[in-house]
Amino acid sequence: MEGLVGSSSPQAGALKGARLQRRQFNTRTGWLILVFLLPAVIFISVFTYYPMLVGSQMAFREWNLYDITNTPWIGWGNFQTLIGDPLFPKVLFNSALWVLGSLIPQFLIGFLIALALRRKFPFRGFYQAMVFYPWAVSGFLIGVLFRWMFNSEFGVINDMLMRSGL
Repeated sequence: MEGLVGSSSPQAGALKGARLQRRQFNTRTGWLILVFLLPAVIFISVFTYYPMLVGSQMAFREWNLYDITNTPWIGWGNFQTLIGDPLFPKVLFNSALWVLGSLIPQFLIGFLIALALRRKFPFRGFYQAMVFYPWAVSGFLIGVLFRWMFNSEFGVINDMLMRSGL
C-alpha cells in the first residue's frame, strides 16, 4: 500500500519551469507559417478585396449597362447626384429603420434564447439541439438539393442543358 501514498516530488517544480520556456521563432518557422497562410490570403484577396476595389472604382465612373466598355471617370458625380435626390433622406431613414428594426430584435431574441439554454433544466441538451438543428441541417439540405438538380439522369439543370442542345 506504500505505492499508493502520494508525496511531493521534485518533478512538479520541473514542469513549472518547462512551461515558462518559449519556443524559438526562426526564419524556417516564419516561412512555414507564410506557406500555410498564403492560400487563405490569396482566397480572401481574390474574393473579398478585389471585388471591393472594383466596386469602389465603379462608384466613381458613369456606367451604361448597354455599353460597359465606355465608362468615363466622373469623380464624385454619382455621390452628388445621390445626395441631391429629394428621396435620398427618406431612403436613408427607411434603410436605417430596417436595419435597426431587424437586427436589434434578432440579436435580443437570440441572446435571450442562448441565456435561457445555458441554465440547467430537464432536457436542456434536447432543446439546445433543436435550436442548433436548423443551422446544421440547412447546409446539408442545400447540398442534397444541388446534387438532385445536377443529377445526370433526372436533374433539372441537366434537363435544361439537354433541351438547349448542350
